[in-house]
Amino acid sequence: MAPSPSVLSYRTTLTILLGCVGTWWLLSHRSSFGWQFEYPRDSANYGLSTQQCDAAFPGFYGDIESAVLSREGNPIRLDELEIEDEKCLVRALIYESELFIIQGRTNKKCWMGRWHERTSGFLHMIHQSVVTAPPGSVPNIEFVLDLDDDPQRPLNLAHGKDSNKTTVWGLTRLAHQRHIWLLPDYAYWAWPTARVPSHGQIRRNVRQVNTAFPWEKKINKAIWRGDASLNQGIRNKLIATAKDTTWGDVRVCDIYNAETKQYCMTQDQLCRYKFPLHTEGYTYSGRLKYLQLCNSAPVVHKLKWLEHHHGVMVSNGPQQNYIEVEADWSDLDEKMKYYMAHEHEAQRIAQNNYRTFHERYLTQAATACYWRRLFSAWASVQGFEPQLYEINDQGETVTRGIPFEAYAIDAEKPMPEV
Repeated sequence: MAPSPSVLSYRTTLTILLGCVGTWWLLSHRSSFGWQFEYPRDSANYGLSTQQCDAAFPGFYGDIESAVLSREGNPIRLDELEIEDEKCLVRALIYESELFIIQGRTNKKCWMGRWHERTSGFLHMIHQSVVTAPPGSVPNIEFVLDLDDDPQRPLNLAHGKDSNKTTVWGLTRLAHQRHIWLLPDYAYWAWPTARVPSHGQIRRNVRQVNTAFPWEKKINKAIWRGDASLNQGIRNKLIATAKDTTWGDVRVCDIYNAETKQYCMTQDQLCRYKFPLHTEGYTYSGRLKYLQLCNSAPVVHKLKWLEHHHGVMVSNGPQQNYIEVEADWSDLDEKMKYYMAHEHEAQRIAQNNYRTFHERYLTQAATACYWRRLFSAWASVQGFEPQLYEINDQGETVTRGIPFEAYAIDAEKPMPEV
């Protein structure tokens, strides 16, 4: 006998319901069933889950993990975030997935000439990483952003030489400076003064150059352009080492000097060469990430200053993604001659460089994942509960600082043409 319409309707409804639940469960747990990061599909996906970020970018969060370990049994105190205005520092708060600027939205006395560019870049990236995060995944945190190329300098001015009384998020650090938590360079948002309108745009520009200049068409030289007045010990030694060599195209470039301005190049133009050279500057140098976008083999001296992605740089073995030389360039000539004679090895390094950085760790998705891992790691050792409100001098309860949205509207300034 055929089932009654009511029973059939019930069974059909139950089947559909179970199917929907099963589909939802599979989709929500897809990383457990073999989800893999794919380029270019996922390269600009700002909303990857924690599990997807882990799967996509192994080895990326080592510096954050070591920072957490350094605070074991010693939670971050609120007084570690006390700063003075106009000292190249910005105090910020994330509360219920909203970003607030507590101090430092104007740093007009900051000795870093591009303080606004830096502040705006950092805060826009943080805001983007918050609003694209999976619901409920961003904790309440309060922290200090350091705008200086040398994050220790503002701390020294406030508390004395080698002070670690203030814990900050900074652009770079020396190996022992564990009170500085590494964050992505502000230029991962934009760097207009270096003719980088956005990170997405410089990536597109580089891909165009990479297409026009595949390995076999690249200029077979080591290329460097820069300011020789910065880090003179390293940069002037490089200029001297490369002089009159068959492999070197090394020149001083100063856009304010008519004699040397002619040699200046945009970041993507360096990708026309097989061996772009990297030098540290006052501390780190923002140049490195652009060389790592090329399908070229970067030549990098032994680095003193760490950046947030240093853990995925590999100097030897099958996954080698750059050519490491001594900081005094004493082995540069030997290595250049070797790799020019063994092009298959140099090309393998170039391919590893491109796959590692352009196609994975320097994507917009990777940067968003890094920021959110930084948020959660900081929260795990934060020894206080962030507060959105305070009592003012009139006894009124008021919001601390200003919302990012108000800052962004008020803070925009004319930028150089890019």
